[in-house]
Amino acid sequence: MVARLTFCLILAGLAGGTSSQVWASDNVAAAATSGANSDEVAPDAPADGPLTIKQVMRYAMTQHLCKKVIKNQASPEEQQRLVEILEALAKCKPPIGSETSWNEKTAALVTAAKEVAAGKPANKSLMEAANCSACHNEHRPK
Repeated sequence: MVARLTFCLILAGLAGGTSSQVWASDNVAAAATSGANSDEVAPDAPADGPLTIKQVMRYAMTQHLCKKVIKNQASPEEQQRLVEILEALAKCKPPIGSETSWNEKTAALVTAAKEVAAGKPANKSLMEAANCSACHNEHRPK
């Protein structure tokens, strides 16, 4: 609860620190309260480095942040958080498949998410860019 409040204060510019510090502390707080290890907790932003593909998929897709943004149900902070998470995905190397395809697909995701975060209503472009099978068929190891 404290970590979430701190996150909101930082977004509002009322507290020191960075959003990645808060995300990491939120992750630690959730692990402490649930008894889960760090892989089982919503991987908002690890304290030791950038997000992995697995973490991005878990938070943005499995935990439905992307769907929430597509349905115009996300707050501006959640929309910006999705942009940051998808930008982290774009910096990852594809496990398989061409890097060109990976760059095109992740760039489309980031661009569509940025449009929504800039105030445009979520539209077909984000829904199409977030098509699971389009990326998984080419880049997800079997």
